[in-house]
Amino acid sequence: MTFPTLVIIVAASASLPLPIRAQGSPDKSLSSYRDSNRVLLVFAASERDASYRQQLGLWQNEKAGFEDRQLVVLPMLKAGKPSTSDAPGTLAKRFGADGASFEVILIGKDGHDAYRSNTPVTAEVLYRRIDAMPMRREELKHQKPKQAQP
Repeated sequence: MTFPTLVIIVAASASLPLPIRAQGSPDKSLSSYRDSNRVLLVFAASERDASYRQQLGLWQNEKAGFEDRQLVVLPMLKAGKPSTSDAPGTLAKRFGADGASFEVILIGKDGHDAYRSNTPVTAEVLYRRIDAMPMRREELKHQKPKQAQP
């Protein structure tokens, strides 16, 4: 790999978009998502963290799947602007995370810690975990069948 190729790869990965509704709001606390959204807390030292960037790349085309499962991504960067009114350090302590190392924590709608990984995780792994949750199975029972497109 030549140096210019490496620069192109780094520059491209730095601008990866997050899935819809992923930014959160500095005005909202984690508890404000309870009962309405599942939350992915993504802890990392900064946006430059290689695992963090890889993680965002794995999710960049998952808008429909994240929306369907009412999934919100909240980056918890030790160095960066807040995505919730809760300090990243406070949430790290609450969920037993280091706060500076890369970690993904899935929080169920009921507020429980449903899954965690210290390596990037694919959307498919998350979908299997979420789709097995009792609340999600209930949602699927009451969901209207999708109409076939002509």
